[in-house]
Amino acid sequence: LQVDQTLADFENAVRDHVLAVETTYWNLYQNYRIFETAKTASESVLASWQVVNARYRAELEPDRTEAQAQSQYFGFRAQLEDAHRQLLNEEARLRLLM
Repeated sequence: LQVDQTLADFENAVRDHVLAVETTYWNLYQNYRIFETAKTASESVLASWQVVNARYRAELEPDRTEAQAQSQYFGFRAQLEDAHRQLLNEEARLRLLM
């Protein structure tokens, strides 16, 4: 009876561990997608800011428009850095489980 209980506990522990690995793997996959999306968005907003900045330097855009474009870029850049940090954290979790 003791052996059966120990075996059942072991099987449950293995099942729970495999589930944790699988869940963490899919979370990591999702974080990669989020990171790539944030990277693309950041690059796009940077290109827009560069256009607005060039127009501002040519005195074709007001300074508030340039400042708004710059602020938007830094906002997207912060999202990219946050997504990268989350990606690394989830990768570390998966490595730890494996």
